[in-house]
Amino acid sequence: MLLDRAATANLEPLPMRERPDFGTSFGSFESFVAAGDAALLQGGHEAAIMAYRQAAGLRYPEWLMLRFAYAVGGVEALSMADRYLAAFPDSLLAPRLAAQAAVQNRDWHRASMLLANANRRQGLSDPRLLADLALAQLQGGDPQAALTSATAAYRQHRSSPDAAHALGLVLSRLGPDPTQAASLLNKAQAIGSTNPTVMQVNEHRD
Repeated sequence: MLLDRAATANLEPLPMRERPDFGTSFGSFESFVAAGDAALLQGGHEAAIMAYRQAAGLRYPEWLMLRFAYAVGGVEALSMADRYLAAFPDSLLAPRLAAQAAVQNRDWHRASMLLANANRRQGLSDPRLLADLALAQLQGGDPQAALTSATAAYRQHRSSPDAAHALGLVLSRLGPDPTQAASLLNKAQAIGSTNPTVMQVNEHRD
């Protein structure tokens, strides 16, 4: 199923778009996208990849990159974000996906750099993005920067399991208040999270 492939690739569900117009002229951007969408919905991933590649040769918006990655699946889906970011450095979506790839490779320095850049460009207003940055900074050996990011994330969204987990983990590593750290980690576990960065960090906790 498509949602199963999305979970494997650590991508969000496909963005909603208007129903493709199958009456568009053959060889146009719209016709390639429509052909790719139809193939993907029928399970024809190779045909979808070919159609999306042709569409990307004409125009390559972020939502098409996400569909393209969806069709590819797996680790290659995330590595596509690096290539997209190199071609379109103003993208806001590509750094987040590229950071996920760096996290999977345990390249915490690169993940921190990408997430810090994405956070600055979004005005430090996304608590999940800040929580991801905190975890990357913590794993990369910069607990003080991680504390700043995690605190900002938690102040913005106290009911977020990602923000609670990030702040709890940072506090447990720094050690000034083990009771608060344990309380935050228990809160995060009770709420639950499907954040791939959280999962990756938990897999490699000492």
